[in-house]
Amino acid sequence: MPAIRRFLKLYTWDILLGLLAIALGLAALWGFARAGDGALRVLLLPHAKTVEWFYHVPLVYRDGVGYLYSDAFSIGAACMGLNFIVMLFWMCVCVFTHRFRAWRKPVFFGAALVGSVLLGVSVSCIRILGSIPLIAHAQFAALHTGIGAALYLAALTGVYILLRKITGGLPHETHR
Repeated sequence: MPAIRRFLKLYTWDILLGLLAIALGLAALWGFARAGDGALRVLLLPHAKTVEWFYHVPLVYRDGVGYLYSDAFSIGAACMGLNFIVMLFWMCVCVFTHRFRAWRKPVFFGAALVGSVLLGVSVSCIRILGSIPLIAHAQFAALHTGIGAALYLAALTGVYILLRKITGGLPHETHR
């Protein structure tokens, strides 16, 4: 029994924050799947404005589709990168929360949430910007998916390495 009490004393907040992160992520995925056109219009706005600014093209929102540029391409709900945002948030909270003490745990939780959203939107915007010149390619869907997988994996790996360095790693880890 003393081992269980010691474990609970050390890791109760880590477990609770991890469960809260999982619940928030699942709620975001569930809510996004049921979001109406008004919500999607707002959620996709950063992506649309980035494309308009970078490529100097006007985008128009069409219900049920997303932002369109004269039927050449569309920025739809799948372009938002919500799965990546949730995955990044879960990784940050579930892997790194235990490295903080006391009040720093909930502060890190909030920072992980905000940072995941900001980085997720940024990476999905870069994915869209990089894919637009390839629209005419016969294998556009495969290229767009490949660009997304590479960018999302690089971002996850980069955040993991950065947070590992910032938090000092685990005592048994060696730093070179």
